[in-house]
Amino acid sequence: MQQTDVEVVAEVGSGTEAITEIARTRPDVVVLDIGLPDIDGFEVLDRVRQMHLEPKVLVLSSSSPYLIIRIEHARVQGFLDKWDQTADSLNAAFAALKMNRTFFPDSYLEKRANIHRDPFSIDKLMTHQQIHVLSMVARLDSDEVIAERLNLSTRTVEAHRTRIMSKLDVHSRTELIRYARELGFF
Repeated sequence: MQQTDVEVVAEVGSGTEAITEIARTRPDVVVLDIGLPDIDGFEVLDRVRQMHLEPKVLVLSSSSPYLIIRIEHARVQGFLDKWDQTADSLNAAFAALKMNRTFFPDSYLEKRANIHRDPFSIDKLMTHQQIHVLSMVARLDSDEVIAERLNLSTRTVEAHRTRIMSKLDVHSRTELIRYARELGFF
Protein backbone atom coordinates (compact mmCIF):
# COMPACT_ATOMS: atom_id res chain seq x y z
CA MET A 1 0.00 0.00 0.00
CA GLN A 2 1.21 3.51 -0.76
CA GLN A 3 2.24 5.71 2.17
CA THR A 4 -0.03 8.65 2.93
CA ASP A 5 1.32 12.11 3.67
CA VAL A 6 1.14 12.21 7.46
CA GLU A 7 3.06 14.49 9.78
CA VAL A 8 2.93 13.67 13.48
CA VAL A 9 2.66 16.98 15.34
CA ALA A 10 2.35 15.61 18.89
CA GLU A 11 2.28 12.43 20.95
CA VAL A 12 0.88 12.47 24.46
CA GLY A 13 0.35 10.09 27.35
CA SER A 14 -2.80 11.44 28.96
CA GLY A 15 -6.17 12.92 28.11
CA THR A 16 -5.28 16.26 29.66
CA GLU A 17 -2.14 16.48 27.53
CA ALA A 18 -4.18 15.50 24.47
CA ILE A 19 -6.59 18.40 24.99
CA THR A 20 -3.70 20.84 25.42
CA GLU A 21 -1.86 19.62 22.32
CA ILE A 22 -4.96 19.50 20.13
CA ALA A 23 -5.74 23.09 21.12
CA ARG A 24 -2.12 24.13 20.50
CA THR A 25 -1.46 22.32 17.21
CA ARG A 26 -5.00 22.21 15.73
CA PRO A 27 -4.36 19.00 13.77
CA ASP A 28 -6.47 17.85 10.83
CA VAL A 29 -6.64 14.30 12.23
CA VAL A 30 -6.40 12.97 15.78
CA VAL A 31 -5.69 9.30 16.47
CA LEU A 32 -7.37 9.00 19.85
CA ASP A 33 -6.83 6.11 22.23
CA ILE A 34 -9.92 5.70 24.40
CA GLY A 35 -8.04 4.14 27.31
CA LEU A 36 -6.10 7.14 28.59
CA PRO A 37 -4.93 7.17 32.20
CA ASP A 38 -6.63 10.31 33.52
CA ILE A 39 -9.75 10.92 31.42
CA ASP A 40 -11.04 8.71 28.65
CA GLY A 41 -10.82 9.59 24.98
CA PHE A 42 -14.53 10.33 24.75
CA GLU A 43 -14.19 13.04 27.38
CA VAL A 44 -11.18 14.41 25.48
CA LEU A 45 -13.33 14.56 22.36
CA ASP A 46 -16.16 16.32 24.23
CA ARG A 47 -13.80 18.94 25.62
CA VAL A 48 -12.14 19.54 22.25
CA ARG A 49 -15.54 20.06 20.65
CA GLN A 50 -16.49 22.49 23.43
CA MET A 51 -13.51 24.56 22.24
CA HIS A 52 -15.11 24.55 18.76
CA LEU A 53 -12.31 22.43 17.31
CA GLU A 54 -13.41 19.72 14.89
CA PRO A 55 -10.47 17.56 13.83
CA LYS A 56 -11.23 14.29 12.11
CA VAL A 57 -11.00 11.59 14.75
CA LEU A 58 -9.76 8.05 14.34
CA VAL A 59 -10.50 6.06 17.50
CA LEU A 60 -7.90 3.52 18.57
CA SER A 61 -9.41 0.96 20.93
CA SER A 62 -10.72 -2.56 21.33
CA SER A 63 -14.09 -3.34 19.81
CA SER A 64 -16.18 -4.31 22.84
CA PRO A 65 -19.96 -3.82 22.59
CA TYR A 66 -19.83 -0.86 24.94
CA LEU A 67 -17.10 0.90 22.97
CA ILE A 68 -18.85 0.31 19.66
CA ILE A 69 -21.95 2.00 21.05
CA ARG A 70 -19.92 4.91 22.45
CA ILE A 71 -17.99 5.26 19.17
CA GLU A 72 -21.25 5.45 17.25
CA HIS A 73 -22.55 8.22 19.54
CA ALA A 74 -19.24 10.09 19.41
CA ARG A 75 -19.57 10.89 15.69
CA VAL A 76 -15.99 10.00 14.83
CA GLN A 77 -14.66 9.40 11.33
CA GLY A 78 -12.95 6.08 11.86
CA PHE A 79 -11.89 3.17 14.04
CA LEU A 80 -8.75 1.11 14.40
CA ASP A 81 -8.68 -1.96 16.64
CA LYS A 82 -5.61 -1.60 18.84
CA TRP A 83 -5.16 -5.39 18.88
CA ASP A 84 -5.58 -5.91 15.14
CA GLN A 85 -4.01 -2.84 13.60
CA THR A 86 -1.37 -2.93 10.89
CA ALA A 87 0.57 -0.30 8.96
CA ASP A 88 -1.68 -1.06 5.97
CA SER A 89 -4.86 -0.44 7.98
CA LEU A 90 -3.43 2.79 9.39
CA ASN A 91 -2.48 3.97 5.89
CA ALA A 92 -5.92 3.00 4.57
CA ALA A 93 -7.57 4.96 7.39
CA PHE A 94 -5.53 8.08 6.68
CA ALA A 95 -6.19 7.77 2.95
CA ALA A 96 -9.96 7.51 3.57
CA LEU A 97 -9.97 10.53 5.86
CA LYS A 98 -7.94 12.54 3.35
CA MET A 99 -10.72 11.87 0.79
CA ASN A 100 -13.37 12.94 3.37
CA ARG A 101 -14.59 9.37 3.84
CA THR A 102 -14.93 7.37 7.03
CA PHE A 103 -12.89 4.29 7.90
CA PHE A 104 -14.59 1.44 9.75
CA PRO A 105 -13.19 -2.05 9.06
CA ASP A 106 -15.58 -4.86 8.09
CA SER A 107 -14.99 -6.62 11.42
CA TYR A 108 -16.13 -3.49 13.28
CA LEU A 109 -19.18 -3.04 11.03
CA GLU A 110 -20.17 -6.68 11.56
CA LYS A 111 -19.93 -6.36 15.35
CA ARG A 112 -21.94 -3.13 15.21
CA ALA A 113 -24.65 -4.82 13.11
CA ASN A 114 -24.82 -7.69 15.62
CA ILE A 115 -25.31 -5.20 18.46
CA HIS A 116 -28.11 -3.47 16.57
CA ARG A 117 -29.83 -6.83 16.01
CA ASP A 118 -29.53 -7.91 19.65
CA PRO A 119 -32.74 -6.96 21.51
CA PHE A 120 -30.85 -7.12 24.83
CA SER A 121 -27.81 -5.06 23.86
CA ILE A 122 -26.72 -2.51 26.43
CA ASP A 123 -27.87 0.44 24.31
CA LYS A 124 -31.41 -0.93 24.30
CA LEU A 125 -31.44 -1.51 28.06
CA MET A 126 -30.03 1.86 29.12
CA THR A 127 -30.05 5.50 28.16
CA HIS A 128 -26.91 7.13 26.78
CA GLN A 129 -26.47 8.94 30.13
CA GLN A 130 -26.77 5.66 32.07
CA ILE A 131 -24.18 4.04 29.81
CA HIS A 132 -21.84 6.97 30.49
CA VAL A 133 -22.39 6.67 34.26
CA LEU A 134 -21.75 2.92 34.08
CA SER A 135 -18.46 3.50 32.27
CA MET A 136 -17.34 5.84 35.03
CA VAL A 137 -18.43 3.39 37.74
CA ALA A 138 -16.30 0.76 35.98
CA ARG A 139 -13.30 3.10 36.31
CA LEU A 140 -14.01 3.13 40.07
CA ASP A 141 -15.05 6.79 40.06
CA SER A 142 -17.16 7.79 43.08
CA ASP A 143 -20.65 9.18 42.66
CA GLU A 144 -19.28 12.61 43.61
CA VAL A 145 -16.59 12.49 40.90
CA ILE A 146 -19.10 11.27 38.31
CA ALA A 147 -21.51 14.07 39.29
CA GLU A 148 -18.79 16.69 38.93
CA ARG A 149 -17.56 15.41 35.56
CA LEU A 150 -21.07 15.10 34.10
CA ASN A 151 -22.31 18.33 35.68
CA LEU A 152 -25.06 16.47 37.56
CA SER A 153 -26.06 16.32 41.20
CA THR A 154 -24.79 13.42 43.29
CA ARG A 155 -28.42 12.36 43.86
CA THR A 156 -28.99 12.15 40.08
CA VAL A 157 -25.91 9.95 39.70
CA GLU A 158 -27.10 7.75 42.58
CA ALA A 159 -30.51 7.46 40.89
CA HIS A 160 -28.87 6.50 37.57
CA ARG A 161 -26.72 3.88 39.33
CA THR A 162 -29.76 2.47 41.14
CA ARG A 163 -31.74 2.20 37.87
CA ILE A 164 -28.75 0.60 36.13
CA MET A 165 -28.39 -1.99 38.90
CA SER A 166 -32.10 -2.76 38.70
CA LYS A 167 -32.05 -3.14 34.90
CA LEU A 168 -29.00 -5.43 35.06
CA ASP A 169 -30.27 -7.32 38.12
CA VAL A 170 -27.09 -6.70 40.10
CA HIS A 171 -27.21 -6.02 43.82
CA SER A 172 -23.97 -4.32 44.79
CA ARG A 173 -21.54 -1.78 43.43
CA THR A 174 -18.88 -4.53 43.28
CA GLU A 175 -21.14 -6.71 41.12
CA LEU A 176 -21.89 -3.71 38.92
CA ILE A 177 -18.18 -2.96 38.45
CA ARG A 178 -17.47 -6.61 37.57
CA TYR A 179 -20.34 -6.67 35.05
CA ALA A 180 -19.25 -3.41 33.43
CA ARG A 181 -15.66 -4.54 33.11
CA GLU A 182 -16.73 -7.85 31.55
CA LEU A 183 -18.58 -5.84 28.89
CA GLY A 184 -15.46 -3.80 28.16
CA PHE A 185 -16.42 -0.62 29.99
CA PHE A 186 -12.88 -0.31 31.35
